[in-house]
Amino acid sequence: MRQQAFALLACTATMVVSGALGSIARADDSNALIMNQYNAVSGGIYLKNGKSDGELGRVEGNGQNWLQFLTTKADPGKNTLDLQGYQIDWSYDKGDGTSSGSGSITFSNDPVWAAVPMGTAVNITEDQSVWYLNNTPPNPPNVDGDPTGGGGMQRDGDIDGLGVLHGTQYSGNPTLETLVNFSSNTAWNPNAPAGANMAPGPNWNINVYAGQQSNGAFQYFNFAGSVTKDGVTSAIGTEAGGLFVANNDNWQFTIKDSHGNVVQGPIGEALTTTIPPGWGGGGIGSDELGKLQAFPVGTNPTLSDWQHVTGSDYFDGSTSNFGGLSQWTVNNALVSEDLSPLRSWFNNIKPGDVNLDGVVNGLDVNAIAANWLHTGVGLQAGDANGDGVVNGLDVNVIASHWLQSGGAPGSGSGSGANVPEPPSYILCAIGAVVCLAGRSLRRRSGC
Repeated sequence: MRQQAFALLACTATMVVSGALGSIARADDSNALIMNQYNAVSGGIYLKNGKSDGELGRVEGNGQNWLQFLTTKADPGKNTLDLQGYQIDWSYDKGDGTSSGSGSITFSNDPVWAAVPMGTAVNITEDQSVWYLNNTPPNPPNVDGDPTGGGGMQRDGDIDGLGVLHGTQYSGNPTLETLVNFSSNTAWNPNAPAGANMAPGPNWNINVYAGQQSNGAFQYFNFAGSVTKDGVTSAIGTEAGGLFVANNDNWQFTIKDSHGNVVQGPIGEALTTTIPPGWGGGGIGSDELGKLQAFPVGTNPTLSDWQHVTGSDYFDGSTSNFGGLSQWTVNNALVSEDLSPLRSWFNNIKPGDVNLDGVVNGLDVNAIAANWLHTGVGLQAGDANGDGVVNGLDVNVIASHWLQSGGAPGSGSGSGANVPEPPSYILCAIGAVVCLAGRSLRRRSGC
């Protein structure tokens, strides 16, 4: 049985190699990855005007260092963007000689970055987890003189980006403390139905804890740089330096692709006098965020609009929504950004196209074989029917839609008319995953 299973897997590998496409560089990477919002709220300070984050609540530091990006373009012929090797350069300078720093966050070669779907929100946090006191004593006003005062839940402890515990150990008692877990969740799956054994409902987010490690090294990013505080300079990657910084001290960023070409930026508060402007708003307070404030729902933005944002579209503000849509106030009314132009392609994706390249073929079978019987996975890991497990039902989806196309640029209408039956090599691949199922469940079979 083992020899037969390996033979079938070899057949699968042959099929996949024969159908694989080489990486094609896009001529214009500008704005392929853009900043959406970043948290500039300082450690012991709360959002101004008594506001709360839609996900985190009203907590000290508003979740500390976190960044959110959007993918707005795709690689040729696909709906996904290869972010491997992309780099985010950041810098800040308080301007009084006491506090400054600069560094970079480089996307690693981890497979999660090889094909990030267009319209995905990539959320990066420095802390692994943070906990806050539920019964918080009265707080003084925010340092910027906010008349509403501090208020909200006080930070009691955390595990930082290097895995070091600060403050008290989490009690494990939810009546005493609220735990915010920033652990990585890469199960992107807009197909996920509410009530499945995955995150409830469609999910367009990739949430990544920056310090996550695998085999003794950072898994998702590489970090470089240094920070200076009170005359002492510390390297990024050390306890004093952390992994990255986001603050209100003239902070700015530039995004580059894997070839070093500028994708977006420089943009930031320190660049308000440049032409074109690198910042649309005024100075960011220590109780605010920096964020893109453009294309609200109801204004019918186009894909081109999203792909041509500039620094003048970025402002400071106190409305916060970690992991969700950017929000801001227009004429005292709260508005949310309209991401539908970035995600409309998904409406035409054919069932079974788990790698989102516009056609159901052997590459999709490969994803299923690689993740057989995994649970809590996303669409790109082979969960074709969105039920939270990779199994024979997903094989059936692919077989039923073999060679149908749709959703990707140039892939055709995807009507599925007169689609040929799966040829022998797809049947061979299906046999491979069925054998894998038998082995995993320790069943006897004729494979």
